[in-house]
Amino acid sequence: MKQNKLTTSIFILGALALMVGGVVAADAASDSFKGKMFGLSEEESVEKIEEIEVRRGINWANIEVNREEVLAAISANDYERWKEAIGENNPFAEKVTADNFSIFVEAHNLMEEARSKFAEIGIENQGFGMVRGHGMGGFGGRR
Repeated sequence: MKQNKLTTSIFILGALALMVGGVVAADAASDSFKGKMFGLSEEESVEKIEEIEVRRGINWANIEVNREEVLAAISANDYERWKEAIGENNPFAEKVTADNFSIFVEAHNLMEEARSKFAEIGIENQGFGMVRGHGMGGFGGRR
């Protein structure tokens, strides 16, 4: 009986120690992001954040330019122009080929038509990507 109580007590103390260690580690990890950015001074941190924001702005501007070019290529049903517009690192570049580009254009047009239909009935900004494993932005799925 004493052996069982001792074993249980040791188990409980060990579990508590792991939980406390996890809380301390989580607090230390979250504290490292509060203005320090992995040991940077406050001034270095502010400078780094400004650099990130500038890059982010440039990236968004480039994305918008590319988006317009991609949409123009799709509208023109021009595979070569589309491929150049999306760039080499786009995941679609591996899947969409010259042979199946017309199917891709058809699917794109159907999505645009669906968005328009949803807007007609007051459902807007619903994505067609996968959200928590559910297509069409999670329509009909459990949240």
